[in-house]
Amino acid sequence: MTDLTHINLKKLLDNAKIGVVIHNTDTSVVYANPAALQLLDLTYQQIIGKDSMDPQWHFVDEHGRILPTEDYPVSRVVHANETLNQEILGVVLHNDKDINWFYVDAYIEGFGKTGFVVVTFTDITDKKTQFSYQDVVENAQDIIIITEADILTSPLGPKIIYVNKAFETLTGYSQSEVIGETPRILQGNFTDAASLKRISEALKTKQPVRETILNYGKNGRPYWLDINIIPLTNKLGKVTHFAAIERDVTEQKFHAE
Repeated sequence: MTDLTHINLKKLLDNAKIGVVIHNTDTSVVYANPAALQLLDLTYQQIIGKDSMDPQWHFVDEHGRILPTEDYPVSRVVHANETLNQEILGVVLHNDKDINWFYVDAYIEGFGKTGFVVVTFTDITDKKTQFSYQDVVENAQDIIIITEADILTSPLGPKIIYVNKAFETLTGYSQSEVIGETPRILQGNFTDAASLKRISEALKTKQPVRETILNYGKNGRPYWLDINIIPLTNKLGKVTHFAAIERDVTEQKFHAE
């Protein structure tokens, strides 16, 4: 068996990518790792020694309702002897109106007054707020496709993660049929290769691009689309997804020709 006793625990926590906050059983904070300070937007001096009544921030539940302090993770562990596992909670900092969303885990380490409560935070803000305007997007008249931005080459990517109702109506594909596929399933023999190449180059360099191309529905019916593809970034400025906003211009194309 591998001997792990030589591992420096504090060094491990200091370099962890998830936020770790350790409380005394009176809820006062005795340790917060650098990831936690960054996620909570607090300095070491602002958090160490503070308890759950600290007015600098507060928790909200998944529906945005402010939690009473007795429902905070550390309080539930201490007073209700609960263990939290992947609970979705929001944190509102200072007087900021924005909510940072986390998976929160919490448990007690040790016994009685000599124990500690370990609370970990995994940032899911991008995932939680990604489709905050989903009702608008879902019912838009234009076709909207959202793909991942990490793998772009055939046959794996870019992988579709969302399509709206307008997409289903035009293409004949259901959402369940195309999630995990790539937009290439809509292309055919007469889809212009030069336009596809320009789109591919733009995606590789994470740039917006607009093209008019011929696509095909599930039944093989061709249609023309004015496609506007834009990169979507997370709060760190990294491009994580692409959104394609597409308009059916088949009738205009027919009359023009």
